[in-house]
Amino acid sequence: MKHRNRTIAALLFGTLLAFAFWTVAQLFDTYKNAAVGAIFEMAWLPMLAIAFGVPLVALYFWVRERFKVSSVFLYLFLLSALLVYLIVSQD
Repeated sequence: MKHRNRTIAALLFGTLLAFAFWTVAQLFDTYKNAAVGAIFEMAWLPMLAIAFGVPLVALYFWVRERFKVSSVFLYLFLLSALLVYLIVSQD
């Protein structure tokens, strides 16, 4: 049970981190300051990997729980799939 809670927390943290990164990128000019722009450039690929990897991991754990509607992994999958949709459908 302890391992399951850590997995849920890690997936939720990854989703929220990627969403925050994407939101900051959309709302602010990250390249106005050179240091912030450099950090942003180093972080974009890991954030993209998190954004596209979390739905796959959540889907895997939801399948392992035999597609229970009450599973937390279903809602993590839906939340992370929404994030991927927002990233892909941006202007």
